[in-house]
Amino acid sequence: MSQNRLEHDEQRFATPTIEREVAGPRQQAGLLLWAPRSEELLWDLEREVASARREWVEERQAWWIAASYYETIVALVLRTFPSVLVLGTDEDRLLSRDGYEALQGRLL
Repeated sequence: MSQNRLEHDEQRFATPTIEREVAGPRQQAGLLLWAPRSEELLWDLEREVASARREWVEERQAWWIAASYYETIVALVLRTFPSVLVLGTDEDRLLSRDGYEALQGRLL
C-alpha cells in the first residue's frame, strides 16, 4: 500500500475533537477544535465565526474559538464529518450527525 493511500485512510477515519473550557487570548473562555484538514470546514469557520472570536494556535495545531460558538461549531463539524468527540471537564461525549450521542469513558 502506498504512503499516499495510508495518509488518505488515516485522515478519512480521523474524528474531529472539541475540547471545552480552554482559556484563550486575554484569558477568554473558549474551546479548541482539532479536525482533519477540510476546505469545507475552514470556509464554514471563516464565514460563521467572527475573526476576533477565533484564532489558529500553531503550537496545539488547533483552532481556539470563543465558548459562545460551541453549538455553532458542533453543527459546522457535523456538516463535514459524521461525528465529533467533545471533551468536557467531567465527561466526554461522541456526537454523531444522525443525532446519536454516546458517553465516552475516560482512562485513568
